[in-house]
Amino acid sequence: MSQHFALFSIGKPTGNSTGLAIDFVDPELPLVGGMLNGPSWVPDEAFKLVRGYRDAVLLCWVYRRNKAMTRRTLVELVGGYASHVSDWLATDGNKNRRALPAKKIKAFEAACGNLAITQWLARQAEVTILEEMLAKRRVA
Repeated sequence: MSQHFALFSIGKPTGNSTGLAIDFVDPELPLVGGMLNGPSWVPDEAFKLVRGYRDAVLLCWVYRRNKAMTRRTLVELVGGYASHVSDWLATDGNKNRRALPAKKIKAFEAACGNLAITQWLARQAEVTILEEMLAKRRVA
């Protein structure tokens, strides 16, 4: 299923009216999670220090398109609780912290605007170079 965004967003009532706020989105402007063309490929050299799944999740966050995006916004885009996101992005080495659930990978990557987690998982599955090149072309 391909990723797409609506060309408008519907917000909560503005307080000054009885209707909903509707904002139109220019497809060329960056969105909270990235551009309308979907998540991008992370350069190979970025994976040199990735030692596991948690590092891949952190890499995805570090390479997010919108550096101004806060963890609070990430919670709203991905779903869940703020304490869960704090655990997902913790760097204290505590192995008892929650990991990003597999069912949230797609939303997490869409919010961050890159495919770091999926790329890491593909490397762990030893996807061939040809398959990786084909994936890069689909994203490009």
